[in-house]
Amino acid sequence: MGWITTWAVIVDGRDASSAMNDWLRSIEVQEKEGGGGDTASLEFDDTGGEVYLPPAGTRVQILLDDVQKFDGYTEEPEWHFARNGGRTFSIHCTAHDSRGAVKDPQHWHQDGGTLQDFLGRAAKEAGIASVRIAPAFAAMARSWWSPSGASFLQLGRRLATELGGVFRIRGDQAILAERGSGTSVSGTELPPVVFDCNDETVASVSGSPFTGHQSRTRAKVTWFDREQGKPRSEEVEIEPLDGAPESIAQGRWRRPNADGAKGAAKGRKNAAEHDKGNLTVKTDLRVGVSVGCPATLVNARPGIDGAYKVKSATHRLARSGGGTSDFSIARPEGKAGKDGRSKRSAAGSAKAPAGVQEAGAVPATPVA
Repeated sequence: MGWITTWAVIVDGRDASSAMNDWLRSIEVQEKEGGGGDTASLEFDDTGGEVYLPPAGTRVQILLDDVQKFDGYTEEPEWHFARNGGRTFSIHCTAHDSRGAVKDPQHWHQDGGTLQDFLGRAAKEAGIASVRIAPAFAAMARSWWSPSGASFLQLGRRLATELGGVFRIRGDQAILAERGSGTSVSGTELPPVVFDCNDETVASVSGSPFTGHQSRTRAKVTWFDREQGKPRSEEVEIEPLDGAPESIAQGRWRRPNADGAKGAAKGRKNAAEHDKGNLTVKTDLRVGVSVGCPATLVNARPGIDGAYKVKSATHRLARSGGGTSDFSIARPEGKAGKDGRSKRSAAGSAKAPAGVQEAGAVPATPVA
């Protein structure tokens, strides 16, 4: 059976699609908002053992419907045998070469400079060709910078948590962008997407429009004021979920100065707002949807319909069928996550069926 969706796999700069076509059974690409980077998997039919096993660290790009959806490196292949399932092997890919310097600890410091200068040097030490930082973060200046023994991957994740951003690596490029802004790292607005529950291309929607354990009303981070010789704190207000009690997202570590504390408090606020809700939308293959873009859910129900952000995406292609996409949407805004109707909803105010006596009602005629 032939493929319904077009695809291409580029290996070390060469198009290997034709060579793979007879054996490739499925493709899966996972696009992640942060956490380091995307992942991918290619599954092959290995009945005759004819497919060459690529070594780890091979550069791979994957295109679906002529759109590049993955850029990274192979890991060790995984081989399977089952009496009723034949012989297969899978090639798992990650956004960075896990054997490289990206995971090596870095021990150095820099006096002064901006975050762009600091992270750019850390990227060079890790063998990453370039790093792109959102304008809101790039010009941030400090008197002293240091990875403090962290690897480039750990450093990027730490900065993303502190600043309320997302960090990921794609091939030889690293990105530190604003979380939930609906824009690319350069500040360009991402094309929005609409998921319509009445549309045949939407297979299912499930999840929770809000998660109470993520709700906070304030974020607080402490720092030490050297001039006054005492600890101080920075606080920001957080819009809580409907009916959420007073609570504080307390920073675990004390920051060295006020600017660092303000940035960390803002990051805690961003994280609390971003993780309030989480729904999974399953659709036909939609490779044009960008992770981080604004998403609108319609024709679901009050409290579910509304505005979200796309948090992650998983695209799957199979030789035996077509392609599908799973989108995780979060950060409910406006009417999303809030049922604004009065408590006496249509269900609550429905009249009792004829012949059925409501609880607590007094009969018109006394019963003997």
